[in-house]
Amino acid sequence: MIGQWNWRQKFCGIWITTIGLFSPAFAQEPPAKTIEIYQGGVRQGASRSTPPPPRASVVPGGLVSPTSDSSGRPLPPQAAEMAATLVLQSTDAFERGLLPLEDYLEHLRFVSYVERRRAMEHQHPSELKAAARRHMERVEHAAMLLQAFRQPAAEGWEAETLLAQAVAAEATAEFEKLNGNRQRAELATQEFQNLALRHLDAREFDAQILGIGSLPTLAAAVELVAKSNGNPDAETAVSQTLQKVLVTTERWNAEGAGLGRADEVDRAQAAEARNRGHWALISKDLPEFSAAVQDAEQASLELYETRLEFYQTGTASLADLTEALLVRNRVHQLAATGKDLLSPEMDNNWERDLHQTVELSRSIEDRRGRIASDVQFLSLLNLIDATDRDLQ
Repeated sequence: MIGQWNWRQKFCGIWITTIGLFSPAFAQEPPAKTIEIYQGGVRQGASRSTPPPPRASVVPGGLVSPTSDSSGRPLPPQAAEMAATLVLQSTDAFERGLLPLEDYLEHLRFVSYVERRRAMEHQHPSELKAAARRHMERVEHAAMLLQAFRQPAAEGWEAETLLAQAVAAEATAEFEKLNGNRQRAELATQEFQNLALRHLDAREFDAQILGIGSLPTLAAAVELVAKSNGNPDAETAVSQTLQKVLVTTERWNAEGAGLGRADEVDRAQAAEARNRGHWALISKDLPEFSAAVQDAEQASLELYETRLEFYQTGTASLADLTEALLVRNRVHQLAATGKDLLSPEMDNNWERDLHQTVELSRSIEDRRGRIASDVQFLSLLNLIDATDRDLQ
């Protein structure tokens, strides 16, 4: 395992520089500028205009699962077929450069959830191991494709490659644990920790030096480090980062900056409140836990409503709507750990918005690009949600 002192020294050094990204200078939206790419201290002689910051998933490492995941109802046979189709469509879109890595990993995690759930329903340890192996191989394939691209001057290439490698190492550790290979699992965990730190380094470089980072991607990188280590210092850094993201996004919104668009504020509020609820649950502060869950639920509701308005005006995508649903889904997972916090109203609102999004996806006739995989993702999510509600 990575030494405790060395890890804290490394993470705290990164955290100090990350704080600087929330300074007024970073909050500005500068005009397009010429940048210089360096690798190993050597100028690569490449320059281009700085594009807008990319959209990032809220929590790249988070497992997507239905609200009523613990119902115990077996999944219908078509769930496996739909999951296999989702893998094919998402992989095709990713390989053609039409599906961002973060979204591709989200799709793969959901497929893995479906496959593992079916394996547990069948009570076949070998089937569970096979599902873990397939997930590991899929993520490794994504990492291999990015690494083979070998374009250091490409926007975010190093950070994305390290992210894929980190998630692949995490999947390897899980697979080796299932197989009882403790030593290999520990080595894979060490690799996960190392790659998560390097990924955060790369995200910081992109933001501070190249001007192509975004607050959500930086926050996600900090969360990945915390997930890889489970260290209290890292968890504290996550909370502080999410608070800084919220304050900065709200300031951008007040100043009329595009980076502070209303849905970005809603997303930042939901993430901060959910994290606050997580800490309250750990400290057994039930009043604060309840208040944080309610704050996160309200923010995630507003996020969906805002993005629905943007979708209708052509300024948000089906993927943006789906992400808003997943943000609320994670709030519900947190609420389900408390007593009587996941209210029927919350569940009904989720079901209503899920069905509305599915209907919107079915009305899309042109399914070129990534749209086919986005529609398939929603269809599979809807099938599992309906199964758990015993609506099939």
